[in-house]
Amino acid sequence: MQPRNSYIGEGWHPDFESGVVRFPYRREPYARARLALVGGGEDHVRDVMVQARTGDGKWLLIYFDDAGEVHSFWIPSRNAKPISRSESSWIDPYDLGRRGDDG
Repeated sequence: MQPRNSYIGEGWHPDFESGVVRFPYRREPYARARLALVGGGEDHVRDVMVQARTGDGKWLLIYFDDAGEVHSFWIPSRNAKPISRSESSWIDPYDLGRRGDDG
């Protein structure tokens, strides 16, 4: 079995003074995120679900499953670009989709 990639930001969270806004369960938006590996190397670009954001919009809590491995952590919002469900290379198996989305 391949060792699991570890990304900078796992296990860390921002100061929550600005509050946290969670997206509706099973209807979270998708994004394309640039993730840095612990120990360096080339950044990975991953399609992810955005579970929450800070009230000031500076940080996003993202989630994805990588071959059975769960990753969930906060990244700066500047490292992610919103995408539609149909653009995502990964769809959460419990995602219900959203009305008006093209996925």
